[in-house]
Amino acid sequence: MVSVEGDEDEAKRINSQEGSNDSDSDQGEEIPQEETPVHKKRHHRISKEARMEEKKSRVLQRHPLTVQLILTIKNQTKMSLKFLYMTLLKIVTVESYLTTDDTGPPAGDMLMSESVLKELYPKDFGIDSPNPANFYQLSRQNFGSFSSLGVGTPYKWAQRMAGLQFIRNDVGEKNKVDVKIAHDSVEEVLKEVKKRIKARLELCGEIRMLEAGNFPVFPGDMPMKLGTTLVKFGVLRRTEDLGYEAVLRRGSSELIAHINIKPDYPKISPVFNIRFNPSVPSSADIIRDMEREINVMWDKPTTLSAQVQRLRACFDIYLETEGMAPKEKVFFHPVKGRTRSRPYKYLSLAGGIFTQR
Repeated sequence: MVSVEGDEDEAKRINSQEGSNDSDSDQGEEIPQEETPVHKKRHHRISKEARMEEKKSRVLQRHPLTVQLILTIKNQTKMSLKFLYMTLLKIVTVESYLTTDDTGPPAGDMLMSESVLKELYPKDFGIDSPNPANFYQLSRQNFGSFSSLGVGTPYKWAQRMAGLQFIRNDVGEKNKVDVKIAHDSVEEVLKEVKKRIKARLELCGEIRMLEAGNFPVFPGDMPMKLGTTLVKFGVLRRTEDLGYEAVLRRGSSELIAHINIKPDYPKISPVFNIRFNPSVPSSADIIRDMEREINVMWDKPTTLSAQVQRLRACFDIYLETEGMAPKEKVFFHPVKGRTRSRPYKYLSLAGGIFTQR
């Protein structure tokens, strides 16, 4: 659903004013200074504060019309995107809000609209303005970072949807509007937003199962009967991306995994960093080989649950090859070659065997 909201009369007035005096819309225009009364100190302070507010409101002026776009996904999940045009900065910003009936843990931060839209395209965080001229405009008025202004998020994809292009090499050159880019980008961006929301909802379901210690039914190329159990799965507080901690246990032996999930999951598989508890012998090579098996050795992007399941199998194999747990798996060589590689590769032959790669 798409709608245009705001004051149409004010929009007509602004357009008429810009047409009659095009020089007033120049990006490098200085904001007029009011004379400062000096006869009373208190009046001087108030006047200075008023001038600063006037400068801020002028620089951050929005067009009176906004475009409201609502995407409906499933299960009453809706993403609201409001597009605003900053008339002096000449960029488009986005105010977003995601509503869903999936509100229980671990949805929380994962289903915040800002988290869902983060890096919808690579390196598009929406932290800085895509218009290079804005850096000088905001610095001249001592406004600080763009993200602190509270005027929405200037995603690069929002500029493309509006047909705006910015020339990075010459900051003095005005932005261009390309109608074809806008038309092509709207459909592409909305498709990506829908895919991202669906993926995030599925990830919530996966994490909810892992928190309960449950796993989905895997295809035949994954081992099912394992001695290692998942005893804990929870949020790991981080400053970037989505972080979780998994604790696996077999007997008195424990493995702790810190998991980093990129915004574009499952296109990009999670990255596991693992360590053993002090009772389990380890070395940098042992940790590296197991992390490689979990993070790298997949034919195609995999799921978080499948990675955790493989980690359980690898920990089983490691403990059994070290003689720290009864041998329950079928493998021919506990270690092989100069690198002393372990049989982490699973083959669904004859009931399932493990071998070296």
